[in-house]
Amino acid sequence: MRSGETRVRDSRVELRFDVGTLWTLERDTHVARCALVWVPHAWELCVLIDDESLLSERCSTEAEVLAVATAWGTRLRGSGWSQPGRLQLEQMSL
Repeated sequence: MRSGETRVRDSRVELRFDVGTLWTLERDTHVARCALVWVPHAWELCVLIDDESLLSERCSTEAEVLAVATAWGTRLRGSGWSQPGRLQLEQMSL
């Protein structure tokens, strides 16, 4: 969903504003990213892998947003995901 778009849910219009991406990770040919979306009275975090939604959670505070996003990123890095370009930089320094 693009910035400023709305989604209809149960005959109600839900405002959603895509704020941006908090982190991006790669593994093989796949890309995972953590998208931050503002909805009225909450922040919504979404983990997308190859633009398919895998996880989402609504948070009420900025501290909760950072804690959840950090935990999800740490979990993916523990499963073999890494920051884009990291492998190339490590190989160059050898």
